[in-house]
Amino acid sequence: MEINNNIQEDTYPDIPEFEGSEKSKINKIIYILIGLVLFLVVVSALFFIPSRESVCGNDVCEVDENCFDCSDDCKCGEGKTCSEERKLCVKVEEKKERCGNGVCEVDENCFDCSDDCKCKVGEICSEEKKLCVKIGEKEKKYGDGVCDTGENCWDHPKDCKCVGEEYCSQVEKKCVKS
Repeated sequence: MEINNNIQEDTYPDIPEFEGSEKSKINKIIYILIGLVLFLVVVSALFFIPSRESVCGNDVCEVDENCFDCSDDCKCGEGKTCSEERKLCVKVEEKKERCGNGVCEVDENCFDCSDDCKCKVGEICSEEKKLCVKIGEKEKKYGDGVCDTGENCWDHPKDCKCVGEEYCSQVEKKCVKS
């Protein structure tokens, strides 16, 4: 068996050689074009891509939202509650260990730990804000967690909640014992 060792070494077509100055001119043009394209991409990204602001209440917990400032979007999962101090969800056990020690600590509030954080006379605890607010200081607003004068459990169940074995009577529009 005979092996053909007559392989041509130069199988590519002849490419014309440029003189040094022509080659460097072409390289400069290529670099300038690449730089121009990159510049246009960056400029269009900065000016033509609209920036989005976070919207509290759109059911999406966005980057600059948290469970304290936007609890509608950033809900804590089961067994967790929002830490007022850290503005993130923590295990309920972490807060329960301190709640009831008679000291209203930074991470506690009148809604989650009313034993330690009591409101003063003339104040009520706002469920929405989880803070003590003066009665009549703010405008009445349905859904703010405060059962204001004129609101009742039938028409405003988010604000006027029945507790324990009570239920809201449709006729009386108030909480009654079962």
